[in-house]
Amino acid sequence: SPEAQRIVTAGFGDAVRVWDAGSGEELLQARPAPSSWGVAIDPTGALLVAMSDDPIARLYDLSTLDELGRFVGHTDGGIDATISADGRRVVTTSNDGTARVWSVDDQQELLVFNEHTGGVVSAEFSPDGELVATAGNDGRVLIWEVDTGAVQLELTGHAGQLGQVSWHPSGRELAVASGGGVAQVFDISAGGSREVLTIEADPGGVGEADLSPDGMLIATVGSDQTARIFAADTAELIAEFPPAGDVLTS
Repeated sequence: SPEAQRIVTAGFGDAVRVWDAGSGEELLQARPAPSSWGVAIDPTGALLVAMSDDPIARLYDLSTLDELGRFVGHTDGGIDATISADGRRVVTTSNDGTARVWSVDDQQELLVFNEHTGGVVSAEFSPDGELVATAGNDGRVLIWEVDTGAVQLELTGHAGQLGQVSWHPSGRELAVASGGGVAQVFDISAGGSREVLTIEADPGGVGEADLSPDGMLIATVGSDQTARIFAADTAELIAEFPPAGDVLTS
């Protein structure tokens, strides 16, 4: 959560759970569907969106896990959910090949991004909320204009199945996780895309790559179940956290 006091988890066959970040105590849980995947907390720390495999995204009061609304429209299993920096919109992804933008206030669908073939595994708003980056099982990373729904840019040069996308806080760069064992950072500031950094994180594949809020670090999770932190300017390995026996995905 924004105040760093709560952690939200979800996963295959599991409930949505809220934990005390200090003590590790479970505070709340909700089981809206057999599995919930992507979860996102709004910037105020008051609301939570959880994308489930039924495939419905649900809006919750984070303090109680009372359900406040539903985002209904996907036709196949849900994967990811992200909230814009102003807290007004949600983008969700699904195995139906679309990413969809919704209004938080009334849960109405605003846009459908449907250029991918196959599931859309990740989507994230740019820091200013004007763009959405998506990664799909078709191996494409697309950047969309939120106002028009048009594709502004396609990033190329990926190796293997794609995973998480993550914006630099400046909005000028995008990190992409790849099943080819690397995390790539692209400069998109000049209207095109130029790869500026390749991090060889795990030969077996990288599912998650997240830039820190200050843009100085990149955290990755690979198929070897190890989390690693790298310098975002040099790709130097700073720290790694080996597996503790369970499957690590994020």
